[in-house]
Amino acid sequence: MNLGLQPSAAEQALQPPLILFLHIPKTAGSTVDVVMYREYGEDGIFWCHPDPNMVGQTPADFNKLPEHRRQRYRVVKGHFPFGLHREIKTPSTYITILRDPVERIISHYAYVKERTDHYLHQRVQVEKLNLRDYVQQKLSVELDNGQTRMLVGDRGWEPKFGQCPNEFLNIAKQNLYTHFAAVGTTERFDELLLLLKELLGWSLPLYERRKVSQNRLTRDRISADTLTAIQSANQLDQQLYDYASQRLDELIQEHIRFFPAKRTAFKVLNRLYINWVSRGRPSARLLQALKRRRKPPLSK
Repeated sequence: MNLGLQPSAAEQALQPPLILFLHIPKTAGSTVDVVMYREYGEDGIFWCHPDPNMVGQTPADFNKLPEHRRQRYRVVKGHFPFGLHREIKTPSTYITILRDPVERIISHYAYVKERTDHYLHQRVQVEKLNLRDYVQQKLSVELDNGQTRMLVGDRGWEPKFGQCPNEFLNIAKQNLYTHFAAVGTTERFDELLLLLKELLGWSLPLYERRKVSQNRLTRDRISADTLTAIQSANQLDQQLYDYASQRLDELIQEHIRFFPAKRTAFKVLNRLYINWVSRGRPSARLLQALKRRRKPPLSK
């Protein structure tokens, strides 16, 4: 028995890889947070952001922790670009979510208008920018193929607005294929959760949506020229989004038997769960059931 603080070599070998949750802004990552919190607890997730003023710790801070403290964490989660795995000393794998680029930009705009602490809020309010202006005035490269840029890595942020090279798309696709245990889309959120349940040994990942912007524009209410402006600035993101959906299909085919039936059952159970939550706290029996795991994480 190892009574010291440092894990033995055997213990390290049995420990599943660290999950690097690369959270692309406005892709429903906050809803996944709730599920992960239920699975791993507050002490099992290292929350971080490249800007130390956001959550108080950066991805680089993880590697500065003593080994016995790093071993405690099961997830590193934050708005960091691809490449963190090269810096940390712990075996790891990524997961991420992409979103339809038009829907993501609409959501991003609504979020900036609501959040007075966002770095773009003041300009949007003072200049009374509408959605088309928000994109066309090139306020931030976040709005120009921002998903592709994050999945390229640090160099993804180097090109100016409108100057992302086509090679970025190929780099991002290769990174998703090679380094990500799971990738999904906001629009196929239930399917992604079922995949994560299978791969990571999660209990039933029931959820309710978090951080849904109130009274935001919808795609069918924006003008044709606004839609064109968004699509023009996110052509690589659209192709990457299509690839992510294709990759999700491949991973489901590989890892989940009887998937259509499981998806149908999950949707029914999740509707019941949302109804229970809307009436108050779920019962103790339900919460206990949600914590049960049926297989070791990342095993087959």
